[in-house]
Amino acid sequence: MPLPESTASTPWPPTDIAPYAKDQAAWAAWWSGDTQGLADTTQGGGTTGRRSFWGRRKTGTDTTRATAHLHATLAADIASTSADLLFGEPPSLLVPDVSLARAHERRAAGQGATEGELAAWPQSGLTTGETVQAQDRLDTLMDSIGLANRLLEAGEVCAATGGVYLRPLWDKAAADYPLLTVVDADRGVPDFRYGQLVAVTFVEEVMSEGDVVWRHLERHEPGVILHGLYVGAGAMLGRRVSLTDHPATMGFMDEVPVPVEITGGRPGIMPRFVPNVLPNRKHRKYPIGRSDYAGCESFLDALDETWTSWMRDLRLGQARLVVPDEFLTPVGGRPGSERQFGGAGSVGGPGSARGFDLDAELFTGLNIADLEKLSNPISQVQFDIRVEQHERTAVALTEHIISTAGYSPQTFGLQIEGRAESGTALRIREGKTWRTQGRKQRYWAPELSSVGETLLALDRVIFGRPTPVARPAIGWQELADDPQGTAQWVNTLASARAASIETRVRLAQPGLDDDQITQEVSRIKAEDGLGLPDPLADPELGRGPVGDSSDIKAKADAMGVLIRAGVEPEDAAIRVGLAGVEFTGAVPVSLRLPTADASGLEQT
Repeated sequence: MPLPESTASTPWPPTDIAPYAKDQAAWAAWWSGDTQGLADTTQGGGTTGRRSFWGRRKTGTDTTRATAHLHATLAADIASTSADLLFGEPPSLLVPDVSLARAHERRAAGQGATEGELAAWPQSGLTTGETVQAQDRLDTLMDSIGLANRLLEAGEVCAATGGVYLRPLWDKAAADYPLLTVVDADRGVPDFRYGQLVAVTFVEEVMSEGDVVWRHLERHEPGVILHGLYVGAGAMLGRRVSLTDHPATMGFMDEVPVPVEITGGRPGIMPRFVPNVLPNRKHRKYPIGRSDYAGCESFLDALDETWTSWMRDLRLGQARLVVPDEFLTPVGGRPGSERQFGGAGSVGGPGSARGFDLDAELFTGLNIADLEKLSNPISQVQFDIRVEQHERTAVALTEHIISTAGYSPQTFGLQIEGRAESGTALRIREGKTWRTQGRKQRYWAPELSSVGETLLALDRVIFGRPTPVARPAIGWQELADDPQGTAQWVNTLASARAASIETRVRLAQPGLDDDQITQEVSRIKAEDGLGLPDPLADPELGRGPVGDSSDIKAKADAMGVLIRAGVEPEDAAIRVGLAGVEFTGAVPVSLRLPTADASGLEQT
C-alpha cells in the first residue's frame, strides 16, 4: 500500500498492529528502566495491571511513592548479554570460494598452497580475481560502516523489543560508500507475505509541540522509497504536509526509485527484518519476534517490588529513641536543627518543634502522661532488616527470569560457587544459553547475507565501483577456550592420529591467516624431522646392510628425538633407517633390534 491518506482520523500506530505495539512499549520500558513508562504500560492492564507493583504507583502530584520505587537492571543485562553472545566476536562475511581463490593465488605465487585448500570450496561463477576483489571490498565496507558496533547495537535492540531492522542506504552528501543503519522494531510497520518482508514503513517523530506531533514516514516498497511528513494530534497521524515544511525532511524526495540491480535483479526492498526468536506466542498472526522478556513481565515487576521492599526495610530499620515531648527543646535559635527535627507553630509555644540534642541522633517525641511514674522514659526502637528473606527472594526471581528468557544462570554469574572452569566445561553447564545463541544465529545469518549482498550492489550501482556482487556466507566465532583445554584437545587429536598438522595448528591458533598457518606447519615439520627422506621410497635407505655401531647409535638417537616429538615409534624407526626394529615393554624405554644388528653391537 502507499503512504496513508491525509486524514485527521487516521490512528497511529495502525489498529492492526496496535496490540503488538503496546507490548513493544512495555518491553522498551523494562529495557530502558523508564519508571514512568513502566507505570503507564502496566496501569492499563485491567485488574492484574492495577495490582502489579508498577500499576499501583501513583503519578501526578504525589511523588512520594514514585521516588521510593526502585527498578532492577536485569532486563537491560539480559539484552546486552544476548548481544555480547552473538556479536562480542563479530561474525565474518565471506564471499563463496574466497579461500579457494586465495589458495590458487598462493600456488601461482609459489607459496605452496595445499591440495586440501584447493579442494575446500566449490567453484563459483566469479573468477579468482573477482572473488578476491569482492572479498577485499566487502571487508573495507564493513570497516567503514563499523559493522561490529552496528551489530552489537542491533543485537541488544532485537533482544529487548522482539526484532530489529537492518536498513542499507546511500547518501552521497554524507559518505562515498553505502551506509547501514539500525532501526528499532517499534519504529517500523511491516508488511509480510508468506513470512517474507515485502514492504515496511519507518516512522520518526521529528518534533512534538504539546499535543501536536510531526511524524516523518519512510515507506519501502518494491522498486521505490516513499517519504511523507504528517502533522497530527497525539495518537492520530493527521494531515500530510510538504517535506519542506520541516528542516529534518527538507532534503528528502517524495519518491526515490531503487534500481532492480540493487535488489537481486528483481523489484524488492533493501531493509531486512531480524526477529529475536519465533514464534511470537501472543501475536501469531505475523512472523514478528518476541522479546526475551515475553512471559517474564510479572516476575520483573515482582523483582522490582522485592528490591524496593528491601530498601524500605533499610530505611525503617534505623534506630530511633522514643522520648517524652517534655524532654525536647524548641529548635528556635539553633541553626540547622529545624531541618533535622521539623515542626510547626511558634517557637516555644504550643505545637512548636522541639529538639533533644545528643550527637545529632534521631528522636521521636511522644506526649506521655504521668511521666514521673515511668522508670525509663527513654526507649529504643529498631525494626528488623530482613536481609536473608529479601536476598533469597531476589535470587529466586532472578534465576527464574533468566531461565524463562532462554539462558543459564551461570551465564550471569549465578550458581557458579567460585568455580574456575574451562570453556568446554562452561559449554556443558551453560547448555541452555548456547542453544538460545544458536537459535538466534539461524535467524540472523540469512538476513546478514542479504545485507552484505545489498551493500556490494549499492557500491557498484550507485557509486560506480567495479565491485563484483556476491552473496557472502556468515561465519560465527566459536567460544574461546582456555589454553590448557585447547592444548589437551590438540594433543588428543595428535595421539589418535585423527587430525593433520594443519588442522591442529588452526585449532590451537585460530587468529592466524592462511599464509601464517602454512609457515607454521613448515616449521613444525622441520623441528620434528618430518622432512627426512622416506626410506620406503629411497632404495638407498631403510633395509640396506647394517652399518657400524656408531652409525646405528646415531640413527637410534635420531629416532629417540622423533619419538619424543610425538612421532609413532615404528614410523620414527623407518624414517631414520632402522626398519624392522621391534619395540617391547614401555615404549620407548626398551627396544629390540633385529638379530643381525644386535650381534653387530655386541662385537664392538
